[in-house]
Amino acid sequence: MGMFAERLSQLEKPPEHVYHRGANIEKIDLQHSVAIVGSRKISEEGATAAFAMGRKMAEEGRVVVSGLALGIDSAAFEGCLSGGGVCIAVLPSGVDIVTPPSNQGLADRIMEGGGAMISEWPDGMHPMRHTFILRNRLIAALADTVILGEARPDGGAWH
Repeated sequence: MGMFAERLSQLEKPPEHVYHRGANIEKIDLQHSVAIVGSRKISEEGATAAFAMGRKMAEEGRVVVSGLALGIDSAAFEGCLSGGGVCIAVLPSGVDIVTPPSNQGLADRIMEGGGAMISEWPDGMHPMRHTFILRNRLIAALADTVILGEARPDGGAWH
C-alpha cells in the first residue's frame, strides 16, 4: 500500500473510492506535505500570505494540498506552482467538475505541473453542501501539517 492509500485508510470513515486526474497519486511523495486552507473571501494580505506560504512550501520540496476553492486555496496553489511545486487539489465533486469553474485553468496547471485532482465522488457528481465538509477530512489526512489562513469563526475550513 502506498503512502496515499495508507493515509486515507487511517480515517475513521475512509473513502470507498478515490478518483483522480493528473499524476499517479501513489507516486506523489506526501512526506512533509502541507494543507493550506481557509476562506474564499479573503483580504489582500491574506492572499499575499497564502501565495508566499505556497511558494515557500514548494521551495522546501513539500506538496501542497488544498480544496481548489477561491481565496486561500487558490492563492496557496498559485504560490506553490510559481515555486515549481506539486499540488493536490481535493474536490467536493467528481474530478470532471472543477468548482468553481473559473479555476479550470488553475486545475489544468496543477496537473501539468505534476500534481493531481482527487475526489471520492464519481465523474458527473456535482458538489453539494455536505461534500465540501467531507472533502476536508481528505485534505487533513493527506497532510502532515494543516495551515489555516483567514477563516470566519463559522466557516467550513474549521471542519
